Amino acid sequence: MIRVKVARSEYGYAYLEDGTIVLIRPVIVNVIETGPKYPTGPSFMTQNQIVVTVITPPELKEVVKDKPRPTGTNFWFNPDIWAIIPIKESTPGIDSVYYDCEDGRKYLIELEAYPDIISRTLEYKDEMGSPIYHIRYSTRLSVKLAD
Repeated sequence: MIRVKVARSEYGYAYLEDGTIVLIRPVIVNVIETGPKYPTGPSFMTQNQIVVTVITPPELKEVVKDKPRPTGTNFWFNPDIWAIIPIKESTPGIDSVYYDCEDGRKYLIELEAYPDIISRTLEYKDEMGSPIYHIRYSTRLSVKLAD
């Protein structure tokens, strides 16, 4: 029996100082009841994914057009090639589901993903010919009784 039904799904975004737009979308794939059942209901664990997409302005693609694609993973750990790019404005991505619980109640479980810190290197390009970004995000899970 499938107990999860999508209630709401919205992309979040971060507008960066360099003109880049970062989209962030959490997706709750499954809900698992865990732990003892308290008077307020069971604890829940979600299986989820956080999907991030970067939309780079053409002028930044031009800067890295002759740069190589990275080989290996060492470039991630070279602080000299990374710069923090300030976030001008952002909103969280949101995914919420209705969950039909074994206790007979219906819960609204919501996962929010917030873009927190974003860095960029102009020393390499990705497979789309854009600079490479690293996004740090945080998540928040909330549980409520559904109406």
